[in-house]
Amino acid sequence: MNPAAITTDIDILRSISIIEKLKCEILSETARLFKSMNEHGEADNKEILSKLLTNVYLLAERIGISPEALDASALKKLKAQMLSRETDEPHSEENKLLEYLRRDKP
Repeated sequence: MNPAAITTDIDILRSISIIEKLKCEILSETARLFKSMNEHGEADNKEILSKLLTNVYLLAERIGISPEALDASALKKLKAQMLSRETDEPHSEENKLLEYLRRDKP
């Protein structure tokens, strides 16, 4: 086997390993969030959610989805979710998120 092929194989294995690690961290943080919501305060939830969000963006990048594409998809899903609701309840949280996703990022 030539050295270039070995390097490629190692890179593929490393990438798979990172993807699996990120998936496990996302599951772990999700479980921590459920537990924290019952036991702890807002500060813990904020830390867990920020780690979860970071890991989702990192995983998306690893599997070929840019942060911009992920944001665009989230914006599309959010709009569809807001339109599909058949209630008159206000969408204040959704509207805040919609504004955030629409604004230019630094």
